[in-house]
Amino acid sequence: MKKRFIAVIPALSFALALGGCGFFGDRASEAPLPEPSAAGMVTTASLSAEVEETLGLLNVDLEEWEIYDFSAPAGTESMDLTLWELEDGAWKEYALNRVHSEVFGGRAAVRFDLDTLEFSASCQSNKGLTRQTPMRLAEPEEGVSWGVSTLGDACTAQTDEPVALMLITGSGGGSHVLYDPQVGFDEPGLFDGRDVKAFALTIEFRSSTAE
Repeated sequence: MKKRFIAVIPALSFALALGGCGFFGDRASEAPLPEPSAAGMVTTASLSAEVEETLGLLNVDLEEWEIYDFSAPAGTESMDLTLWELEDGAWKEYALNRVHSEVFGGRAAVRFDLDTLEFSASCQSNKGLTRQTPMRLAEPEEGVSWGVSTLGDACTAQTDEPVALMLITGSGGGSHVLYDPQVGFDEPGLFDGRDVKAFALTIEFRSSTAE
C-alpha cells in the first residue's frame, strides 16, 4: 500500500515533534546550502560538535541514524525521497516525499529500527523541512532476521537517476546476504528464489515537476 510522507512543516514544530532538529544544525550560522553543479553529490554528513551536543541533550542516539548531505545537479526541478518495496521481482513505490520546486541541496536523516521494524526519515532542503512519522514495515516473525546496508561512500548524482541510500532486507533462510544499496536496487533479480522481504530508500533529483 502506497503511503505519503508528511508535508513540509515549520521548523519549530519539527523540532518538537522529532526531538532533534539539531540533525540539521543552525543553517543561519553554517555555510549556505550549495548551488547546483553539473553533477550533484550525496555524502555522509559531518556534524559539528555543537550539533552533536544538541542531539545528545535531546537523547538522540546518532548511532541509530544515517545522516547524509546532498547537493542537486544542475537542471533539477524537483526531488523525490522514495521508499520502495520489492514485489514480484520489481521495486514498487511504498512511500514518497516529493519537493515540487527547484532544490539546491540539504540534509537527510534516516533510520530503521531492527527491533521494532520501524522506518523513520527527516529531510531538510533549501525549500524547507519534511518529516515522516515512523512506519512499521513488517510485523516481527519468528525465524525472520533483518539487516540494513547503507550508502558508505560519497557518490555523484545525475538528474533522473535514483541514488540508493538504504537497503532493508528480512530473510527467513539460514543466511542473510546484505548487498550494497545501489547494487540491490539496480539488480532486484538478486533476490529471486529467496525468502526475502526487501525495502530500498532512494533520493532522486528530477529534471521535471511531473506529478
